[in-house]
Amino acid sequence: MGKQGEFKFAFLDGFWLKLLAFIFMTVDHLGVFLQMYGLAPEAASACRFIGRLAFPLFIFLLAEGMRLSHHRGKYILRVFLMYAIITIPETFILYFPPLANSIGISPTTLDGHPFIDILFVGLVLYCLTLKGWKKLLALLPAAFIFLSFYYSVYDPFTPYFPMYLRSGYGLFGLLLGLGYFGINKYLDFYQMNGRLLRNLLSIGALFLAFITFYVFALTLPQYAVFGSDWAKWETPCVIAALFLLFYNGKRGYDAAWWRVFSYSYYLIHMAVLFVVFMFIG
Repeated sequence: MGKQGEFKFAFLDGFWLKLLAFIFMTVDHLGVFLQMYGLAPEAASACRFIGRLAFPLFIFLLAEGMRLSHHRGKYILRVFLMYAIITIPETFILYFPPLANSIGISPTTLDGHPFIDILFVGLVLYCLTLKGWKKLLALLPAAFIFLSFYYSVYDPFTPYFPMYLRSGYGLFGLLLGLGYFGINKYLDFYQMNGRLLRNLLSIGALFLAFITFYVFALTLPQYAVFGSDWAKWETPCVIAALFLLFYNGKRGYDAAWWRVFSYSYYLIHMAVLFVVFMFIG
């Protein structure tokens, strides 16, 4: 340990964690396109395996942003605008038959959207930073996540709550966000600033959320979107703990162009993958 609670082996700042999350997400979506086009099934499975590491890192960065940012409202607004911008072309593809049929998707075959997890978990955490009774407002976005989860489990094909409007990770994302946020707010309150301690407890939050939901997922009905398949495919997400261990608590590189690129990257990389597979498919 170094001075002021530093962990001398912590070499990953927020920039590098975000970059790693982008890489894992891109590999995951490459696997999604390979599966949709029926290409290289083993490579597709490997890509989806690697992609499981992205979500725990994104939620960790979200929790850090909600804990440390002085502009939390603007942060949430940017996430909302990003989701809205992403939804427009995705909805066009979904309801434009030639495009939708070419890649075999429909409103009932899409998975939930991870940006809904980020948006609504972010809203829960934002409300928890408010003062007094306003903290209770966190119940509203939490209720949306519960409702999304309920339909994914017990009525997955209902037309009244289409998959592309549902959260992608449901209660797991909520548990993960609350764990990351709650532990570090507790350490803030008691001024326990040891970097290694924070990292280990954040890893503990990841494992606790995973184990809790893993056991719960195995009890769900077989027709549920969440269930034994979730328990099988999401297990690699715990490998993200290796990167959390070496987090140094710093924001890192944060130039204006990087922020714009970060908020645009999802749409950019999905558009590139879509065009590439339209040609090779």
